[in-house]
Amino acid sequence: MRSPSVPVTFTVDEAHEHLTALLRDPTSVNPPDWRIDWADGPWPIKAYAGGERVPLGPGRLSRLLNLSLAVTRVRFAPGGLAPTPSGRSAAPQGPRLVMRRPIPSGGSMYPTECYVLESGSRAWHYDPYRHELTGLARPEAATALRRSLGLDERALLPVTVLVLTSRFWKNFYKYGEFAHRLGTIDAGVALGRLVRLGRAEYGAVDVRTEFADDVLDEGLGLDGRDESAYAVIGLGPALASSGAAVNGERPPVLIERSRRIKRSPVFEAIQTAARRAEPPSPRQFSQESVDPGAAPPPDDMVRRTSNGSLFNGRTAGRAALLSVLRQAEQALEELRAVGDVPGLVSLHCAVRAVEEVTPGWYHYRQGRLTLAEVGDPARELQRALFADNVNIELAAFTVHLAAPGDLRPLGGARVHRQTQLGVGVGIEALTLAATSAGLGSHTLLGFDVTRVAGHYDLPDGRAVQAQVCVGPVRPTITWEISVTQR
Repeated sequence: MRSPSVPVTFTVDEAHEHLTALLRDPTSVNPPDWRIDWADGPWPIKAYAGGERVPLGPGRLSRLLNLSLAVTRVRFAPGGLAPTPSGRSAAPQGPRLVMRRPIPSGGSMYPTECYVLESGSRAWHYDPYRHELTGLARPEAATALRRSLGLDERALLPVTVLVLTSRFWKNFYKYGEFAHRLGTIDAGVALGRLVRLGRAEYGAVDVRTEFADDVLDEGLGLDGRDESAYAVIGLGPALASSGAAVNGERPPVLIERSRRIKRSPVFEAIQTAARRAEPPSPRQFSQESVDPGAAPPPDDMVRRTSNGSLFNGRTAGRAALLSVLRQAEQALEELRAVGDVPGLVSLHCAVRAVEEVTPGWYHYRQGRLTLAEVGDPARELQRALFADNVNIELAAFTVHLAAPGDLRPLGGARVHRQTQLGVGVGIEALTLAATSAGLGSHTLLGFDVTRVAGHYDLPDGRAVQAQVCVGPVRPTITWEISVTQR
């Protein structure tokens, strides 16, 4: 933990300095005596006792949440075995059983929570383990949502509103200060999947990341210190409320597994720097109904590969490379079209072994690859890793997401949060597109971003934010099965 003498507030410049450190050298942000207390970690889900429970049966909300946030698979890794007799293997580990969801998450922490308001009335928390809704007994939630967005108390709300939050301890207990950036990107991954499926199920999608944080958090019963709202997703046209919230309900009780939740003045200071005290200029939700689009193949939504440590070195097709990049670009463009997230994320690609593509470093925009530097990037990408535990030198190609390195002129810490949400949206699209192409993928945030960016000669002070390695993979000694709630 940090010393109590660390200030609890950041100036704009101090916030920028800390966010830059999180990007360029995440291993340096924790104190030297930082240790993970594995025995006192949090539950893998947010657990409530009591409260009204509503199982999600057939329907569009059920499909939306099941293909995004629900626990749909269980993975078992025996531990201590290499994938093949000649394969490289990390230090032996014991057997592990991990609950998996359709979207990727750093370290399988899944810190993003989802709250549901249907028809502008009652507020619910989504339980991804039981695939059910838990009533929050917050009769003023819809009113608080309107106030946080600067809307009149009579303003119409969409058929369904989702609020994505980040539950900080889920990541902080393992990653410390780096949990700020990792948790925001995780929320962006969830946002990307919900926007994609929301368009397919509801037609109209409206994303808001500008709101008065304290007002919205209070409406959901959150304190803003342990958990806070990051994004609001309106689904379907705005309609009159179909019913009033119920007064007199007994609220559920939150159950914590951890005996001690560590506090960090630095972490709380950067969270505070990203908060908005005042609501934005009001922007009404549209009342127009939009025909839903074609849903992506459900099998690809649930079946997600993330076994990048087992790349086999084989070549990928040019069509697969362009498809992966095109789908990521489309996801970022759609996010800009349906919400208030600044369009600051760009795509770049390091190619090692792709048919009909010269090895080298490329910029990508609007379906076109532009060569920045010729050369085999494999060894350079491997050397740039802070921990040599992934064989990315055998990936067919690696996609890098970049954004402006200095966001102070654009809004500082809040815009940084919005940009990291955009990075997460890009990651979700890249990993899903790789799976659809029959390729494995592995997302990495811990690498020398300055070293990698030098090969692209990025303009205007842009900085590499994340990388997704893609390519054919070898089989693993893990078993993964689908599960359903009963």
